[in-house]
Amino acid sequence: MGRPIAPETPKNISGTENSGDYWEEENPVVQLAHKRTIMLAGDITEGSVAITIAHILNLSNESNKPIKLIINTEGGSVDEMLALYDIIQFVPTPIHTVGLGKIMSCGLFLLASGEKGQRKIGKNARGMYHMIYGDIHGNVLDYEREGNETKRMQQQVNSILSKHSKLTEKELDEMMKKNEDIYLTSEKLIKVGVADEFLGS
Repeated sequence: MGRPIAPETPKNISGTENSGDYWEEENPVVQLAHKRTIMLAGDITEGSVAITIAHILNLSNESNKPIKLIINTEGGSVDEMLALYDIIQFVPTPIHTVGLGKIMSCGLFLLASGEKGQRKIGKNARGMYHMIYGDIHGNVLDYEREGNETKRMQQQVNSILSKHSKLTEKELDEMMKKNEDIYLTSEKLIKVGVADEFLGS
């Protein structure tokens, strides 16, 4: 039914554009999607999330067999993360998450949002959690409105992470009051319930 989406403007080693057949048959990202495995690497943006959502919806329409979502990111847009989170919770297909390398900021929520018992992490991976960064411009009223909205969103994402881990909202609030990046080893991520077990265990 659905067909995985190939990256835009594919080029071969010489820099010339490839045909669609190349990307359908040889592109490793497309090959993985055919095997119900999706790689979300790099920044969480409109583009990367749109492709990931398209893969999930297509694969979910094809079958209710589990989809594996591999995550390696420093984070990005909270709005885009929440869009992907809603899709992961919406589809009837189980989403098994795997954290590799860096699972930071928005990536932490996406790892935790996978099906419990099926959230794996590489032994050498690490996570990071921090406050939401606002982008405020304008007059003093704009600052107040945007500040209140950023505070609301912080409470929202804390609530989501608490729901999918062993961390309470109070603990997360205390972490945020430190106003610093909080790094977590793979062992710690399992201990606090963001992941369930090591990859390959």
